[in-house]
Amino acid sequence: MGVAVEMGRPGVGTRMRDIERLTRAMASMASSSNRTQPVTGLMSDPVRGILKEDVLNERVLSAIIEFKLPEEKLAVILPALKLVAETLDTVFSLGSSVSFPRTAPIRRPRGSSRSVSSCNQTEKVNLGLGRPLPNREQ
Repeated sequence: MGVAVEMGRPGVGTRMRDIERLTRAMASMASSSNRTQPVTGLMSDPVRGILKEDVLNERVLSAIIEFKLPEEKLAVILPALKLVAETLDTVFSLGSSVSFPRTAPIRRPRGSSRSVSSCNQTEKVNLGLGRPLPNREQ
């Protein structure tokens, strides 16, 4: 499954030091990070989630950290995010994505429990109806 953590917001912002706190905490648990995301380019050690020393005091409006993990690890990631959140001087939004085969029933990912967070949890189901239709002769 894919996980995205958007740190900071316009008007609030975040420091790269806070971003590093989160990337370090997630690095040991996530199976892979998205190597194409801009934050990865600012890392001296992407495997351990360590950012370059010269960017740690920089302030940004927001940054999105993306990574992939097995669905069963979601139950471990959520409490870890809650612990890291207590050390951050910013806000963040959490998003996750899971693809289901067309014949499979749609279900909530394992480990996503309402008891983990007091935040509002919403779900979105994309049915893929926005795809362009193939040209059909009338």
